[in-house]
Amino acid sequence: MNKTPDVGVMDREITNDTLTEAVKTWTDEARPKNLPRPTYWPFFLAFGFTFLLWGILTTWIISVVGFITIVVSIRGWIKDLIDETREGN
Repeated sequence: MNKTPDVGVMDREITNDTLTEAVKTWTDEARPKNLPRPTYWPFFLAFGFTFLLWGILTTWIISVVGFITIVVSIRGWIKDLIDETREGN
């Protein structure tokens, strides 16, 4: 009772055209419809975390600067996302 399963793909002949069409379909589906705009906020967020951790090792003033940078970065990044969502609708 070792019967090979009936798979539709196995029944068809694979040609260059078939492969090209399949790859085209996969790549079209894999691309997002809309990409977000580039922003510098992730850089400043990382910069803030660096200062925060550096301040833990050195002095609290640097930690405060890092914390402020983190708060401003998160606020700016969220503001950009909200503005972009409003423009899209």
